[in-house]
Amino acid sequence: MKNQFSIWRLNMTVVCSIVVLALLEISFLVYIGFADWKFTSMLMLQANIVLYALYVASTQSNFAILKSNSVIVVVVRQLIFALVYAFMLIWLWEFLYSDRIKIPVPGSTFYLILFISWVLLSALGLVHFLVSCIIEQEQRILLENGVQELKNEAELFKLRQQLHPHFLFNSLNSINALIGADPKLARTMLMKLSSFLRQTIRKEDSRLVALSAELEELDLYLDIEKVRFGDRLVILKDMPQGLEGKEIPPFLLQPLVENAIKFGLYDTLGEVIIAITLREEDHFYKFEISNPFDRNSVAPKGTGFGLSGVSRRLYLLYARNDLLQLTKSPGKGNNEVDIYIATLMIPIEKHTEN
Repeated sequence: MKNQFSIWRLNMTVVCSIVVLALLEISFLVYIGFADWKFTSMLMLQANIVLYALYVASTQSNFAILKSNSVIVVVVRQLIFALVYAFMLIWLWEFLYSDRIKIPVPGSTFYLILFISWVLLSALGLVHFLVSCIIEQEQRILLENGVQELKNEAELFKLRQQLHPHFLFNSLNSINALIGADPKLARTMLMKLSSFLRQTIRKEDSRLVALSAELEELDLYLDIEKVRFGDRLVILKDMPQGLEGKEIPPFLLQPLVENAIKFGLYDTLGEVIIAITLREEDHFYKFEISNPFDRNSVAPKGTGFGLSGVSRRLYLLYARNDLLQLTKSPGKGNNEVDIYIATLMIPIEKHTEN
């Protein structure tokens, strides 16, 4: 967000306005026969130079006494500078043109100069005051947005750091269980876990990663889980072609798949099908992860961080709470299982599309 207003632009506008005003004054005074063109031009040049100098002094001075925070203060302050302007201008003209100009103080000419200068200085002062308020508001918004962005980044980093111990704890427990029963399989799982963690470290600080790379990392995770659960775990994937150049935030898919596997395989010894689909529709990447769950079984303890962490990260990234939806499709009969579906909608960011 860039400042649409600036004091420099305002000053240039004031200069142009004073030049136009001076030309109008000169034309009018010459027309009514006040004096010749040369003399009138000299008087108006001096008057408007003094006017601009006092405008700058009254609005852009570093003295705290001249700073204002209300319209009334601006108008009163400009009246003081209008008095200064009237006395300075009369003194200058009488000093330079003592043989041609004599303005009594007080007098009608003095009050006319005072009134006109007060109107002009007040108008310029009010415009400067409004522009300054707009600039301060924009700067305040920029500062608040910057602070909020830093807070969001810190929370996103914290959530990513929590994700690794969460997944690592489950994997190490599985490896620990396999060491005694099948050391070779435990070694294979440990190697796959090492490859998976290496991939996650590479993209730790990235806001967006290639969608194809994220799916490759998901395959590494699924390889670990297949070693863990063997033939009981069946993964059905439906992914489109042509994913080159497409990007999504990292660490969103794996927690959802992990949650589906945990609920799908909990308290069951049979084959469990986890379905993962990806579609691109209505400016979103739509991921659907479905898993069966026996409605009569007790939910496994310690679950929930993955889903809550994903929901929180989506809110921090897109300021929306509706991008992750959980639905249940009930089975028919007492022997059927329910199907749980996690639907993840990731907005397609325009600058990532080629």
